[in-house]
Amino acid sequence: MQTLEKLKIKRSSKIYIYVSGLITFLILVILFKIDSLAPFGNKSLAWMDANIQYLDFYSYFHDVLHGNNDIFYTFGKTLGGRNIAVFSYYLSSPFCLLLFFIDPIHFHTFFDLIVAIKLALASFFMAAFLHKRFNSNITSSKQAFIIAMLSLCYGINQYTIAQASNIMWLDGVYLLPLTMLSIYELVYFKCIWKLSIIIFISIVFNWYTAGINCIFSFIIFCIECIIFQLYNTKNLKYYIKLLFCYIYSMTVGLLLSCIIFLPTISALRNGNRGTLDLSLLFNPELYGFFKSFITGFIYGETSSDGVIALFCGTLTLLGILGAICTDRLKKTKRILSFLLIILIFLMIFWKPSFLIFSLFKESTSYWYRYSYICISLLVVIATEYYISQKSFTHVRLIAASVFYSIIIILFTRNWSNHSTVITFLLSLYIFIALISLWNKYPTNKIIQIIFTILVSCDLGYNAHLMIKIYNTNEVNTYKKYSNSEAKQILSLKKYDNDIYRINNTSTRSKNKYGITAFYNDALAYNYWSISGYTSSPDDIQRSFLDHVGYPMCGPNMCIVNTSILGADSILGVKYILSKYPINGLKKITSIGDVGHKNVYLNPYYLPMAFVLDTYQNKIFSGNPFEYQNQLFSSLLGYTVKIYKPIPFVIKSEGNIQKNIPQIYELNIVPDTKHIYYGNIPWNQNMDAYLNVSNKYTIAYSCWLSPSVFYIPTNASDSNPTITLTSKKNYSLNDDAQFYALDLNLLEYATNILKKQKPNKAVIKNGYAKFNISNAKNGQYLFTSIAYDKGWSIKRNGKIIIPSLFAETFYTIPLVEGENDIELIYSLPKLKEGIFLTILGSFGLLFEILFINKKIFKVFNL
Repeated sequence: MQTLEKLKIKRSSKIYIYVSGLITFLILVILFKIDSLAPFGNKSLAWMDANIQYLDFYSYFHDVLHGNNDIFYTFGKTLGGRNIAVFSYYLSSPFCLLLFFIDPIHFHTFFDLIVAIKLALASFFMAAFLHKRFNSNITSSKQAFIIAMLSLCYGINQYTIAQASNIMWLDGVYLLPLTMLSIYELVYFKCIWKLSIIIFISIVFNWYTAGINCIFSFIIFCIECIIFQLYNTKNLKYYIKLLFCYIYSMTVGLLLSCIIFLPTISALRNGNRGTLDLSLLFNPELYGFFKSFITGFIYGETSSDGVIALFCGTLTLLGILGAICTDRLKKTKRILSFLLIILIFLMIFWKPSFLIFSLFKESTSYWYRYSYICISLLVVIATEYYISQKSFTHVRLIAASVFYSIIIILFTRNWSNHSTVITFLLSLYIFIALISLWNKYPTNKIIQIIFTILVSCDLGYNAHLMIKIYNTNEVNTYKKYSNSEAKQILSLKKYDNDIYRINNTSTRSKNKYGITAFYNDALAYNYWSISGYTSSPDDIQRSFLDHVGYPMCGPNMCIVNTSILGADSILGVKYILSKYPINGLKKITSIGDVGHKNVYLNPYYLPMAFVLDTYQNKIFSGNPFEYQNQLFSSLLGYTVKIYKPIPFVIKSEGNIQKNIPQIYELNIVPDTKHIYYGNIPWNQNMDAYLNVSNKYTIAYSCWLSPSVFYIPTNASDSNPTITLTSKKNYSLNDDAQFYALDLNLLEYATNILKKQKPNKAVIKNGYAKFNISNAKNGQYLFTSIAYDKGWSIKRNGKIIIPSLFAETFYTIPLVEGENDIELIYSLPKLKEGIFLTILGSFGLLFEILFINKKIFKVFNL
């Protein structure tokens, strides 16, 4: 009879594991309908960076899957570069393989549904972990059911909805319970290989959250060892051996992933994103609004600098209060629960731990991006409380709830929306009342159904409040832009299938002052550009772009929202997509206006490879126009000044106190053979606005603002004025720079260089080949292919070491007569990564043989 009861409980437990994932998915789909998220409306969880970057990365990967782009190297990334780090961070989740079947205009629907699937998996795997971890304590179907409900709390919580826009992090969320389970099996059953496989999968799916999970795994390992010691007396030598098994298993998992992880690390080292911020490790102070650790458990709370929100269900909260405020747990378990609460507190508010769990980067956006591991511990604490007793409610739990309610009333930040706080407090006591009723009728299925509905509504309501904050309403805008931009680029490629770059001055979204961060159109629509915004930038390229007037912004991008024609010509920009005409450019009328954006031909563009008689590298002096003069002089072999300074006067000095703007008046005689530009250097951001000759106004000297700006003119603009209005101060650098680009001289210079094109030129992603006949000793082949460690260069079949023009672009010395030049790209560290992965495979085989075949008994465990 007892055996039948156990089988019944075991069967119901398995059912509840699946039910937890199914209910999570249904809750989210219902919320998508209620909140008009795709596919039901114009909103989506693809908010912020998901809207700015990830959808474009999906379009890029869609092309990769169809064989039209490349992961190892693509010219669609700024000036061209390896893209393995973009793939391994944003796109290596197996769910992204489904993009092969998805039309880009439906990416928002794909995004939202994948979020729902990943969170359903989070609930499912947490239920599996909790059932396995607390299996010996589960003596009734009621306890198995409670575990399923707590698993819902892990799948749908403050973090998983607030961070749903960072969809790649959710792979770490659903893999964390499996990591915890494999640690448990390592400590209790000496099973090593499962941890290796989970770590391998975690790193391959998303190395960032895998790093967080790996650090957290050591904490879980220590906790499990402590719990194991409470019930099994072992000596220190035993745990040293166990630690060795843990380290070995983690190492094997890391080695298995090296085929992707090692090239990724190498790519990240191309930019400042590969550096570590270690200063906080030596600043061991507590920081933050500590009361948020208590008040952050109610509906609608959000995390910010020093403020944490950890809502993961009222059911979880009651379990935590019961664990630390009642005597229903054994003393050792109460103490351990209390210590875990302190651990969570330190993980959030202690600066060294904040840095460690942010992977040694001072992450000042998407605050507490690792807080899902804190929530997992809270769910475990609540589970320990609920399954350690037959009945849950009693005087101490009610007293603790009342005391907690008083704290919420006194200290909550959320009284601006008092109805939310009241709703939460009512929910708290409804839960207590329902649990009390269930204790009287433990086998009542109706109460169980009501309980399921209550938990779903509790989690769903908080998720609804989160969705109202963390969403975008640009689904239809994206569809329209994506469709029109794809058509325009396709038309341009049919019109001209030569080798060239495209500059885009008008992206999918910008504010009324020209601010935008949407710089991945080239990746999304598969063309070669000079802009890009990824987490793995190439700082050599960014430095060059900064020198010619496209300023670096933060650690990720350069601001390319206008056309600096001299620089564009050097870079091989043949076409400019623009909503406004630019003097000197020719509109391609046969392509037409698509999405209010026309295609303009740059008749002065240079090919992406041509022969130089000689060249000299110049040192950037801080003036982008004079630097471009130096670049053209170096290419031509003699001094030329395609940019000439414009006389100007300062009509008024900027003064914040007197509300007086800085006004410049230019002295020019407008004509069609000059383009006019300005640049006003600043020492620190002024949060200013720049009015350009009453033609347009842009944000200036602030985040995402340009430095060089275009000055449109017509015949009546003999004295255009530039008005700089600052909000903060007037922190101006040296004299302002106003220059006229001489189109006649630019045409003369570029025509000379165009005549020196190679006889044959082929340039593709990761490959280039050129033929130059009748070359002379001392000449060079200049290419606007930017430096990367992965390029190997052959001249007439022999590997040579090239030089770099402007410390950026490959310039290849030629020999007398015939020169066949070939550039082949090989992903750096790929071979080493393959070798380490093979080594890890042998390590995994050793683990499996050691555990399953009992061949090796080295550790005597």
